Amino acid sequence: MDVGAPLHPWPVPIVPNLLAGLHDAGHYKLERSTALRGTRSNQLEHGVRWFDIRPFLIKASPGDSGTWRTGHFSPLGGVLDWQGGCGASIDEVINDINNFTKDHPESIILDVTHGKGLDLTIDHRRDLLDKFTAVKHVFRTIADPEHVVLDYLPLTEFIGHGEAAVVLLGFDLGELHRRGFYHSSRYSVYNHYITLAQDDVAAVLSTLNPVQVFGPGADNYSVLRLTESHQRAEFPFALQNIAGGEYPSVLTVDNVRDDDVIVYGGRHIVDPGVHQRLQECIDAPRGFPISNENLGSDPWPGVKESCAIFYWEDGWVKGRYGKEHSSLHLEQDIKSIEYGGSDMKNHGVYYRFYRALVERGGVRINNDNLGGDLKVGQRKKCKVRYRELNGKDTEEYQVDEDKDLDFWERFSETQLSHDQW
Repeated sequence: MDVGAPLHPWPVPIVPNLLAGLHDAGHYKLERSTALRGTRSNQLEHGVRWFDIRPFLIKASPGDSGTWRTGHFSPLGGVLDWQGGCGASIDEVINDINNFTKDHPESIILDVTHGKGLDLTIDHRRDLLDKFTAVKHVFRTIADPEHVVLDYLPLTEFIGHGEAAVVLLGFDLGELHRRGFYHSSRYSVYNHYITLAQDDVAAVLSTLNPVQVFGPGADNYSVLRLTESHQRAEFPFALQNIAGGEYPSVLTVDNVRDDDVIVYGGRHIVDPGVHQRLQECIDAPRGFPISNENLGSDPWPGVKESCAIFYWEDGWVKGRYGKEHSSLHLEQDIKSIEYGGSDMKNHGVYYRFYRALVERGGVRINNDNLGGDLKVGQRKKCKVRYRELNGKDTEEYQVDEDKDLDFWERFSETQLSHDQW
């Protein structure tokens, strides 16, 4: 999936612009653990503009002054007390950001609202703030920094003057604004993670790591295991769903790459041959068989795997999911939606109609379900071009405003017509 599209200086508020975000930024390297891949420079090049920075003061010994590093820890209680791991140093994070903004006049958000540590003093916190004074191109608004709502500022105030703008969102430590920080409440991030998570204490945010959910090594009693039924039900519709009514300001993913996404048995498939076969099925169109042969490997011998893909077509991001020995029905799809003579490319609208097609449901044709009233005071028609399951031809379905577009009724009529023929 291409998250590398550059930001443009549109005269609109910043929040309606979807930012690609990175959960647990800095964990491209971990001590005694594994997580994200790709350095922060790679992540920036791939379009990530919102970084979840979690500073921890890591001490090698009780008398050590400590080093500020990115980290993700959660309390366990009992003998072990804590679990987690630490990643790149805060100095490395800042250096990567500065190197990028030197040549790229774009807006970047560093969210350090998760900043924690063990037995931190006020001096420790001030020391952490001092670290961030090394960030270049820090965004400062002419409005009252203590009360400004960053959501409402036009994108042109952040970028468009030939320089980058690094927005620092900080934890609660008085007079942050004088150090270039804005309190997290000044920027309302509606963040969407692809998978469900347990509470903040457990801090398990597996955003694109299907092996933990679908792999044979998953703990039957873990929260990630409990999300399996949710993923199986929602995975085919995930991207359409999040781009619907409440469009997120940040879409957080792990394992950021710059192409379409194919995941099989928990492995991110990058084999060009597999991607070519998928594209041929999209273009044909026909089903894409989910098998070890077609996907190039058997990640878990003897285990029934699952496959999820995300790709771009017809002006929409589309997601499909299926189990081994079945097919991804790429032929079953919504090809276009026209309302009042206008071509609708809203992801929420696509999601609504695609789900109705798959589930043989209906959609009420009105302004709310079609993304707004483009012709106020005029009666409109909705025309949908679609393909049925195992269908080769594109069909057309037209319904007047305030009527129901019912795919079950349409399917029944088509079957009756074929039987009579």
